[in-house]
Amino acid sequence: MSSEQSDRQYLLEIGEAERAEARLSLQYSVLQRICGHQVVFPSISFGAGDRILDSGTGSGMWLLDVAGDNAIPEHVFLQGIDVDDRLFPLSDPRVASRPNVDFRVESVLQLPHAWTNTFTLINQRLLGVALKEPEWPRALSEIHRVISPGGWVQLGELSDWKAGPVTARFRTIFETLFKSKGLKVDCAERLPDMLRDAGFVDVHEEVKSLPLGAWAGQDGLDARNVWIGTARVFKGAVLKEGGLGLVSGEDEMDELIREMEKEWDSTHGAFIQYHVMWGQKPSA
Repeated sequence: MSSEQSDRQYLLEIGEAERAEARLSLQYSVLQRICGHQVVFPSISFGAGDRILDSGTGSGMWLLDVAGDNAIPEHVFLQGIDVDDRLFPLSDPRVASRPNVDFRVESVLQLPHAWTNTFTLINQRLLGVALKEPEWPRALSEIHRVISPGGWVQLGELSDWKAGPVTARFRTIFETLFKSKGLKVDCAERLPDMLRDAGFVDVHEEVKSLPLGAWAGQDGLDARNVWIGTARVFKGAVLKEGGLGLVSGEDEMDELIREMEKEWDSTHGAFIQYHVMWGQKPSA
């Protein structure tokens, strides 16, 4: 998931950069496939002086896709931000060869004052593991402030996982961990209303179901590998909390994750949901 953080510990720590980048790359590929490789959801005709911001950019994969999209003119300025710069793709030729692509350390909770009414489009994905419940209104308010009148925001977040009893047990652990950290477990379901509360209009939502497991062929295998890998990262956070009263230790967590992987492979219809939402800042 994204490497965006606020002022307290992020559940999915970046750790060793190459390993994190490989996980994020496969995750990005899976999400793009389920979205039909669409990078921009609202209907926007980009023109001279337009700017695009990718919040929580991580390794910049979405922004680099935008840089290669023929529908987006080369003169559109592309800005990526994150609170950690270790994954920024500064050596990528798509960045090095284009003066209008920039990456910098910033937080969506406090964007530069000079950016007010600046961006035609802001993209943000998978910050549900980073933003605490009271931080979401603040983040959306900041996003609203820096979007130009008539501009758009698009968000992507995961919600439900369904397979069988092992997955349900892991889901309980996952939700307990989120709640212990003050994170918004149901942010994907609540974001459309939160966008409206922040002042956005013409809010849209699409919910995609990503198949999990070998039963669904390569797409299912790739999605399984991404979220089993993520589950292993979550293991560390659970163990730091003493197992949350739900698991006895590392061996039990490892066994649970192995059994969940088997359950996904053998359960036809196992899935995880991905919500894409977009809304417009009023023109006046």
